[in-house]
Amino acid sequence: RTDLRSILLTAAAATAGMVVAWMMLTNRVRHAAWVEVALVLTLGWSFIASGLIAWRHRPENRIGPVMVLTGFLRFVAALRWSQDPLLFTLGHTLESAYLTGVVYILLAFPGGRLERRSGQWLFAAAVLAAVVLNVTHMVLGGHDPAMCVGCPPVLVEMVQMPRVAHPVQLI
Repeated sequence: RTDLRSILLTAAAATAGMVVAWMMLTNRVRHAAWVEVALVLTLGWSFIASGLIAWRHRPENRIGPVMVLTGFLRFVAALRWSQDPLLFTLGHTLESAYLTGVVYILLAFPGGRLERRSGQWLFAAAVLAAVVLNVTHMVLGGHDPAMCVGCPPVLVEMVQMPRVAHPVQLI
C-alpha cells in the first residue's frame, strides 16, 4: 500500500534530481563532472528514499521527514549550478543547509527527537554555521566573482565587504 504523500514526494524527488542534473550538465559557463552530478543525485535520492521508508514504518518518529527534507535541501544546494540569478543565489545561500539535516539525524537517532540539551545546542550551532552565517557571508559580498567567472550575480549581496565576509565564513 502506497500513500499519496509518498507518491507525490517520489515524483517531486525524481523531478528535482533530473532538473538539477540537467542544470549541472548543460551549464555552458561552468562544467560539472559526471561524478559531481552522480554524487548530488545519490545523496539527494538516497536521503529521500530512506526517509520515505522510515517515515512510513515509524510515522511518529521525526527521522523520516528530516531525511526527506535533507535530500531536497541537497538538491537546493545544487542550484548554485544555475545561470539564473535567483536560483544561483538560492543555491549558494543554502549551500550547506542540508548538513543541518545530517546533524539532526545523527543527534536524534534512533528516537527522532533531540532529547538532551547538548544535542539541542549542537543542532542550533549547526543551523547557525550552515544557514545563518552562510547567508550573512553572502549578504556581505562573500561570493568572489573571480572564483566563478561568468556566474550570475548574488541577489542577496547588499554590501561588498570581503574583509568582514571572509572571517564570517571561517566561523
